[in-house]
Order: sequence, then C-alpha cells, then structure tokens
Amino acid sequence: MNHKFVETVQCGNLVVIQQHATIISKEEEMAELTQERNDAYDAYALADEKRIELQTQVKDAQNRADWAIQQFEDAHEGYQRSEAKKSALETENRICLAKLPSFIAKLEDDVAKEVSKKFWVLDQKKQAEEQVQKEAEEHQVVRGKSQAEQD
Repeated sequence: MNHKFVETVQCGNLVVIQQHATIISKEEEMAELTQERNDAYDAYALADEKRIELQTQVKDAQNRADWAIQQFEDAHEGYQRSEAKKSALETENRICLAKLPSFIAKLEDDVAKEVSKKFWVLDQKKQAEEQVQKEAEEHQVVRGKSQAEQD
C-alpha cells in the first residue's frame, strides 16, 4: 500500500513542497488499523468508565444537595413555626397587658366586696353577740326582780 506524505518548507520567499512516499505492506496496515481500533475501543471504554464515574458523582452530589435542601426547608419550617409561635405569644402578651388594668380593677373590686362582706358578717356577729348579751342581762334583771319579789 502506498502512502504519500506532503511537507511544505518555507525558505525566505521560496516555498518548497516535498513529497515522500512510503510503501507499507497489507499486514502492517491491518496491524496499524487493528491497533488504532483497539486504541479507540480502549479510549471509548475509559471514556465510558469516566462517564459512569461522573454520573455517580453527579448523582451523589444531587443526593447531597437534595438532603441539604431538605435540611434547609426543615430548618426554615421550624423557624417559621417558632416565629409564628413567638408572634402568637407576643400577641397574647399584648392582649393580656391590655386587659391587665381592667383585670386589676375587677380584682380590687372583688376584694373590696369580699372584705365588705367579711366586715358585714363580723358586724352581724358582733350585733348578735351584743343582742344575746343584752337579752341575757335583761333576763338576769328580770330573774333578779322575780327572786326579789319571791323573797
């Protein structure tokens, strides 16, 4: 098999074209083509291995990214829940603080009524005791008169 190799060489303004011809046997050409084919298969196999390795790395990275996104979403959801709870507590606190003066006034009123009741009860007891004492004294006086009349 004949192969021609063309080479151009420039010397100043002169361009020289050189041709070289070589003769290769059919067996050598088959060996070269077989070697090129084997090299191409090897390159393809290496590229396929690299592709599989890269796909695995991409899949792993995607899984890690998905996990990180899930962690972020969970944390964000937890933050939102805690913010919502915080907001609800702040609202409840404001409502309670707004109600506090009326609650204190009602409590003071209730305490005053309770104290007034207690004093009324004590006053009633005192009046009852005084009444019993007075009746006892009157009874004693009446008894004393009866005994004096009997004597």
